[in-house]
Formats: sequence, structure tokens, C-alpha cells
Amino acid sequence: MLTRVLWLLLSRVPELFIGRALGAAAVGEYRVAWRLIELIGQTVLQPMGNVAFTTLSHLQDDGARFKLAYVRLLSMGALLALPLLFGAGVLADETIRVLFGTKWEGSAGLVRILAFLAVPLTVSFLVGQTVSARGSARDLMFMAAVQLVGTIIVSLVTAPFGLGAVSVGYVLRAYAMMPFQQSLQMVRDIVF
Repeated sequence: MLTRVLWLLLSRVPELFIGRALGAAAVGEYRVAWRLIELIGQTVLQPMGNVAFTTLSHLQDDGARFKLAYVRLLSMGALLALPLLFGAGVLADETIRVLFGTKWEGSAGLVRILAFLAVPLTVSFLVGQTVSARGSARDLMFMAAVQLVGTIIVSLVTAPFGLGAVSVGYVLRAYAMMPFQQSLQMVRDIVF
């Protein structure tokens, strides 16, 4: 439960710093952009995560089949999520206008930046399900806590420079965390 709270805070922390530095209107603009990215993740990655967790849980005692399933799930997730997320970035103006209205057109630039989360979002989501399937709640909580601390630091530093800076900082933080995620012993045993 604590890990789920940490994951939730991970995506909401930038909004606190944006609100403090830039005001409520900026939070709304950022939230609309993030919501589009989140929508794609919930539509594509979450169902895959449910399948991944169940599949990998059944294979946790068979290392070779576990690795093969991990690679296939990661490939499938990337095949689905990457084009959708990058496409959302390319079509941000039209997508924001259709889904949220012309009032939120300013969010399109942020969507273009946040679309670069495609790779770390896909990998991070599957790593979380993989670690859960192996039953290592402590590794998962540690991973979430480190990412939360990184997000707090990045948000604190970037918020005074505007929404674009916060978005770029969040994307860079996500890429910086990928080696850390892969370095966890549980993941290293699976991937390498």
C-alpha cells in the first residue's frame, strides 16, 4: 500500500511545486498535458501490466521462461505504447483541442515534451510488475522512494523556470532513473 502511495505521489509532486511557483492556472495546464500521457498509459500499459503480473507470477520459478516472457512483454508494450505516446506528441494540438477544448491549447507544448516519457514509462511500468511478480515488495518500495526523492528535487529546481522546465526535468529524471531500475538485483537477475 505504501508503494502505491509513493507511485501516486510521484506523478502529483510536480503539481505542488508548480502551484507554489506558478499558480493554479499553470497546474491546470500541466495537469491536462499529464492527463493525456496518463490516459495512454492507463489504456495500453495498465492492462498489459495486469497480464504481465499474472504471467510472470506463474513463471517466477522458471528463470529461462520468466526472462523470455519479460522480453516479450516489454517488446509488446513498446510496440503499443511508443507509437501512441510519440503520436500524441506529434498530434498534441489537435488531440488537446478535441479531448479537452480550445481553452487548454497551451498544454500541447507540454504534451510534446512529456511524450518523450514513452521509453521510461514503458520500461518502468514493466519493471514494477516484474519486481512485484517476484514478490520483492521492499525493492519496489525502494525504487518508488528513490524516484519520488528525484522528482521532488527536480520539481523544486525547475518550477521557478516554468512549465516547460518542469516537464523537461520530469522527462530527464525518468531517463536518469532507468539505469537505477535496471541495477536493482531483482531486475538484473531477470534481464541479464
